[in-house]
Amino acid sequence: DFCVVDLDRQGQGMMVTCSGAGKDGSLRAVRNGIGITPDATLDVVGLQGMWSIKSEDKSRYHQFMVLAFASQTYALVVSEIKEMDIDADDEKGTKSSTQLAPTEIAGFDHLSTTLFAGNMKGDFILQVTPFEARLVACVDLKLRSTWRPPKNTRILKAYGQEDILLLATTANHLAVIKIDQNNLKELNSTQLTSEVSSLVLWTSQTHLAPSSVSVSEETNGEMVLEEDKNQTVAGVMELDGKTDTAPYSGSTCLAAVGLWDSKGVIILEIPTLKVRARESLGGLSIARSLAFCPLDSILRLFCGMGDGRLITFEVRSHAKLGLTLSSPKKVAIGTHPVSLTCFENEKNGWHVMACCDRPTVVYCAKNSPRLLYNNVNLKHARHMVKFRTPSAPDALAFATQDSLIIGTADAMQKLHVSTIPLGEQPRRITHQAETDSFLVCVESVKSNERNKLRIANGQTFEWIATITLEENEVAVSCLSMGFKVDPTPYYCVGTAFILPEEDEPTKGRVLIVEFNPIQNAARILSEVITKGTVYCLDNLNGKLLAGINSHVQLFQWDAPRSKDSKIESKFANFHESKKSAAKLVPVCLHRGHIVALCLSTYGDFFVVGDLMRSVALLMYQEETKSIVEVARDYANNWMTAVTMLDNRVFLGTEDRFHLFSLKRNLASGSDDHRLALLTVGKFHLGEFVNRFRKGSLVMQTPESKASSIPSQLFGTVNGLVGVVASLSKRQYLFLKKLESAIHQVVQGVGGLSHREFRSYLDEGKSALKESKNFIDGDLIEKFLSLAPTHMKKVADLIKTNVETVLRHVETAARVH
Repeated sequence: DFCVVDLDRQGQGMMVTCSGAGKDGSLRAVRNGIGITPDATLDVVGLQGMWSIKSEDKSRYHQFMVLAFASQTYALVVSEIKEMDIDADDEKGTKSSTQLAPTEIAGFDHLSTTLFAGNMKGDFILQVTPFEARLVACVDLKLRSTWRPPKNTRILKAYGQEDILLLATTANHLAVIKIDQNNLKELNSTQLTSEVSSLVLWTSQTHLAPSSVSVSEETNGEMVLEEDKNQTVAGVMELDGKTDTAPYSGSTCLAAVGLWDSKGVIILEIPTLKVRARESLGGLSIARSLAFCPLDSILRLFCGMGDGRLITFEVRSHAKLGLTLSSPKKVAIGTHPVSLTCFENEKNGWHVMACCDRPTVVYCAKNSPRLLYNNVNLKHARHMVKFRTPSAPDALAFATQDSLIIGTADAMQKLHVSTIPLGEQPRRITHQAETDSFLVCVESVKSNERNKLRIANGQTFEWIATITLEENEVAVSCLSMGFKVDPTPYYCVGTAFILPEEDEPTKGRVLIVEFNPIQNAARILSEVITKGTVYCLDNLNGKLLAGINSHVQLFQWDAPRSKDSKIESKFANFHESKKSAAKLVPVCLHRGHIVALCLSTYGDFFVVGDLMRSVALLMYQEETKSIVEVARDYANNWMTAVTMLDNRVFLGTEDRFHLFSLKRNLASGSDDHRLALLTVGKFHLGEFVNRFRKGSLVMQTPESKASSIPSQLFGTVNGLVGVVASLSKRQYLFLKKLESAIHQVVQGVGGLSHREFRSYLDEGKSALKESKNFIDGDLIEKFLSLAPTHMKKVADLIKTNVETVLRHVETAARVH
């Protein structure tokens, strides 16, 4: 079993599964993206910028952290202390830890805000304030030189790298400053058409990543690739069928400058300030942050926009046009301005951190130029810097709205799985968002112990409450819901009494469990004895729907209405042994099933997955207090799981490992035909599916196209996790052609046919039929790992270009 939860309230789901067997049973937390494990947190409000500083230019570790506020600058110094390691085998074993303490850097102006700070070539530290640039020697931290802007102007933006400093002032003035021995010397300057919104430098000598972020204002986790159709890219030209471009590899120092008036970016040569390329970014927003980063040996320019978009260009050299910005990609990563930092990880190479309300890491797939986007589990990060210390060589520092977080990042992989060992067998799980808790139905591994209902903390997964079931009682289903007459969240549990002398249980219970998060206590509030196993439970418009052996029964909650709807007030008189006047009352039932194995609801409709009789669509009629059958699939499918996409289309899986879709035949003029569900799609999955859950592991945001695609997660007995997503007719037709083309180009392992593997076998038939109305997403995504020559063959077969196919496949890939 599994449930899908959004613990951080960010719109990104996480799967929590019941896995393992016996004493090796565990909960597994499966999430998409990158987790940050905090090592230290400081309460800091109003932080506008931060930079990490080394004690000397060639040092491996950082010594200072500079924090900029609205009208002042603070500095923190790193100190390493030795502590006894109680876990060490050697009694004299020690471990080092890092401490941060306030300090002052003698050559800094601490009474002004800082626009830029960083290490410079020659063992110098540079601080730029709105009034001047200050060069400080690392050896004694004393001031060596200053540079001030022209009279009646102030510095707006600054960036330094190697021995070059680029400054933009309020008078549309752009200046290049060079460190000449102990002095700051102005090499060149120019007048721009408007004020500068952002700037960055690139020097090919060291490939140093920016160790800072500029002062910025505020900035959907799921990225949506879109083509800029109105943009003319100065770049790729084809002459005689060959592309005359190559990745930029020149030794010239470059600067990228974002402008307010043109809402574009220009590339300048340093120190001549000659314009080498110019690009419009489109839209109404401007570039608030820029970053150069060499990903997969290709120099790329990242533009963080004020509306939360991230635009990426490849910097290339053209035989006739010179320097160009090509292959633009637009990705919506948030809704607030994006702040960019390029950093290098010793194990995984170069990355770009895009800080906004949905922080995202951008990097390249191994041996591939394809960009990957992974969300970070922080609610809102304004800035990020690399902060390397002896005890944490890969640490990162994040500035949020009200804190400074120093921690380490997980490996850059698509899915992360955390294991919580239980020492007993978990069978069912559900989550209660209102109390931030999980209910887990566990079976004891000891024969003399009874089975239990355990409640776990939603953040730590620690057991905080336990209810012991009766002898021979096993929990079979569970659900968290609030009733129509009482919105208080309750856990609903369906059980069965397993007796050795019975082939099928003849007795079970429906339990209503109340959990008090204030006291960390739980009690059984009400129970109903049933004549059989309660196989499944679901919420039908505030009423409890239960599948009990061969029938489906509906219950309503009979409880006095509370005047106070706050959960805290309801738990004021809570006591574990206190009896309740509330109870479950049967409303109606529906017979005619072999075993009502699984349920799924949508409004007043619900489907029943039967052990032997496929799927039936039923509806509850409030006026008559009855359940009526609307339609049925007359095939003899032995169901394992079922779910409703809406009140017309349903998904199911059966014991022959087929995934199929059913649709109501509303267009038929015959009453008999309308009573039959049509099988409109079928696909051989090759896995035994035991649960569908609505949800997604990707970030859900209103602006994201991929987020708006309805999806269902499923889990199998072999531990496989999959997703089924709905497609428009246009998307389906394109991807179906692409699937067919890949089949022609890519041969199966050992000469086996992948197309044949996905074909299905109808009951009583011996001939395989090709899958219909399903797309094999795993096969489609194989296109991204094909060699360029094979990519072109596939694109030629469907009469389009590789770029178009890549755009469609990458968009589809981001659904999961």
